[in-house]
Amino acid sequence: MQKSVLAITVSAFFLANGSVQAQETVDYQALDTYLVDVVGRSGVTGLAVGIVKDNEIVFARGLGVRSLETVAPVDAETQFTIGSASKAFTAAAIGLLVDEGRLDWSDKVTDHLPWLRLQDAYATSELTIGDLLCHRSGLGTFDGDLLWFGTDYTSEEVVRRIRLLPLRNGFRNRFGYQNVMFIAAGLVVEAVSGMPWHEFVERRILRVLHMEHSSTTLADLQSNTNVAAPHIDGHVLPYINYDNVGPAGGVNSSVADMLIWLRMWLNHGEVDSIRLLSERTVRTITSSQMFLSGGPGNEPQGVHFINYGYGWRLQDYAGRKVIRHGGGLPGYLAEVVFVPEENLGIVVLINDLTPIAAAIADKILDLFTTSKDGDYVTATLEALERYRPMLERQRQQRESTRVPNTAPSLSRSQYTGFYRDSMYGDAEVTDEGGSLHLSFLPARRLFSAPLEHFHFDTFRVQFPAPALEFGLVTFFLGVDGQIETFTIDLPSRDFHFSNLKFVKQRRW
Repeated sequence: MQKSVLAITVSAFFLANGSVQAQETVDYQALDTYLVDVVGRSGVTGLAVGIVKDNEIVFARGLGVRSLETVAPVDAETQFTIGSASKAFTAAAIGLLVDEGRLDWSDKVTDHLPWLRLQDAYATSELTIGDLLCHRSGLGTFDGDLLWFGTDYTSEEVVRRIRLLPLRNGFRNRFGYQNVMFIAAGLVVEAVSGMPWHEFVERRILRVLHMEHSSTTLADLQSNTNVAAPHIDGHVLPYINYDNVGPAGGVNSSVADMLIWLRMWLNHGEVDSIRLLSERTVRTITSSQMFLSGGPGNEPQGVHFINYGYGWRLQDYAGRKVIRHGGGLPGYLAEVVFVPEENLGIVVLINDLTPIAAAIADKILDLFTTSKDGDYVTATLEALERYRPMLERQRQQRESTRVPNTAPSLSRSQYTGFYRDSMYGDAEVTDEGGSLHLSFLPARRLFSAPLEHFHFDTFRVQFPAPALEFGLVTFFLGVDGQIETFTIDLPSRDFHFSNLKFVKQRRW
């Protein structure tokens, strides 16, 4: 999911120190005042915050607006897209099937999806359900995300196409944050249950827990009248259909419903006398399955260990085990946290790319676990202000590489035609009104833009997909002097354009 801005928040977590002694009482009015101030300082469009403590909802508040166009206020029942916080729903869906004896965490994925292939034959044959859920398939972080982002590919087609990517981490060798493997887990749910992932989660989780302000498809989200629209830089974004990446990031929910969700986890699989998961399955999902790097071990009351369970990130903080997951998609951010030892759960939902969701959650976490009064939001906003000039310098550096007074090698018509990347699919270059135009055919809406000559056989492109830098499209000639391929240099943490190499199709 989109995370480039989220990286800013990581360093802010370590900026404060103090006693680990918890505050005796939490002043919720002061917290409310703090959040109002945060909205004003950050300029965030809409924000919803919820806290459950000792099985009681002690705070549920909406601030800001659902849309800058309608200015309807956010409340506790406003639906947001929660991005990668959806991964815990997929882990729970698998857990339900494990509890019913219909599969096991150690099952080979090919026993349920016999068509699934990774590039490595051994990894294909040994890949388990558990591997899918804790990012140890061998694929690199965010590898394959261009396959689902804005494309018309089905979930199955996305997973089928991943077979052409190398396992840059080595199978089970290193953590590589993966969305495509969670899509595969959703397909396992469908293969075993006979229900598509979105229907299974709707019937077996949302309805059972009475999460009435939650959904799993774009159509369901848009049919609701109390929805937070996505925003970036003060502009409302058009909705993007994420149904094909649903198991990794497609759940829509509200603070009110996410507090029900957290109460279930805090109560070991049960909420309001409704048992969803067995205690054994809850323990498995929230136990360390893959090890990540932590701190050097000298952070005062800070984070020393970070691991990953099944759909949840695990860490220590102030002597407690903290279970959490963030989520980010264009125009949305989320942070979901629970601390079993404190019987505490925290939800922060934002309809903007202002990266303060984790900072707000950390502030609330401190209120219940330490006597610190750290201002993580200010630290995050200051980091963002340093980040933006850095991006601008990088932009200028890329622009400065342009060699002036050069011309393309060939006429415009010789660049036009259909091109194919074996993994991603097809692209087309056309001549529109005397200018070249590039379109990725599986995702025309987000990846279709004019090509502006940069130098030699390299062209500048600015795709309308949100939060992307400009790209440099370079065409390469064969020995016959005709175009053979093109590549795209477009820096992005989230999408690996460097994996793509489009070959011109002589016959279409």
